[in-house]
Amino acid sequence: MLNQSKQTKLCTYLGLSTLILSAALVGCGGGSSSGGSSSTPTPTVPTPEVTTDFTLKTPVEMRNVQLKVYDNTDNSILIDTQVASLTSYNIKLSSTKLNRLYRVEVTTQASSQVFDPINSKYENISGVYHAFITPSSISNKTQPISPSSEAIYQRAVIRSGQLPQETIDPTRIEQSHVDLASQDVYTALISAFKDAAIPSLSPASPLTVLNLLQYSTKQPSTYVDSYLSFGYLQYWNTIHGSTNAYQELTNSLATDLKDGYLDGKKLNGDNTTMTPIFSPSPDNIDPVKNTLLDIAANQKATRDYFATNLKAATL
Repeated sequence: MLNQSKQTKLCTYLGLSTLILSAALVGCGGGSSSGGSSSTPTPTVPTPEVTTDFTLKTPVEMRNVQLKVYDNTDNSILIDTQVASLTSYNIKLSSTKLNRLYRVEVTTQASSQVFDPINSKYENISGVYHAFITPSSISNKTQPISPSSEAIYQRAVIRSGQLPQETIDPTRIEQSHVDLASQDVYTALISAFKDAAIPSLSPASPLTVLNLLQYSTKQPSTYVDSYLSFGYLQYWNTIHGSTNAYQELTNSLATDLKDGYLDGKKLNGDNTTMTPIFSPSPDNIDPVKNTLLDIAANQKATRDYFATNLKAATL
């Protein structure tokens, strides 16, 4: 009798469980759907971002450096990579953000070197070297990283209202500051290192490549610009006799041109160590001689000295 009671309860329990499960399946659309559609969502395929290619280019080969590219608007890092040999480097930027300003930083390490095209050997190099990318306006989508680009960066810092002794905030630099700084620097340096077609020199591509590739007839403008640009390195090597001419020339021009004038002088309050590219003219302390003609006369000897030696170095 007891076993029969247990059997009856078990059957009753199983019957109720089956009834509840059937009701649940019907409520959840069990079996087949009257609409014939699956409840599984269709996977979405992400649309790949459209990008535009750009090339970063140095006038001389740099070895074992860290390359970073920032969106200068918010200082976010877009590229951060180690480069064993930097002469040209291709990057991709979002095609929907080509109206933005981007900042390039090349940072050296203990093993970093730079090719010296004057003496055909590698020299040690240290420091951080800058350039700005303006995607909407740069020539042939190629941005040089050069002594001129570093001078433009330093001049743009001042143009943005920051003083040399301040902690620099790059995001305060806007496109207008870079445009004006570029005008200042290229005017002072006669557009040295501006031409993006200037070759990147290395042991495999020395300055004689200009003749081998017939630049004088095929690209005469680049031919002249190349000799002028590398003439600054020859000038530095001749006048200052440095073993790291590229580093010292870059530092000298960038520090000197913070005020927009190549005069061998630093801004007041600037504690940067600098070897001037030439001995500066005496300061004009006579207010009576504060005229265009007197200022020109005061600077004549210095300018003539620089022009004569730069011409000799270029030719």
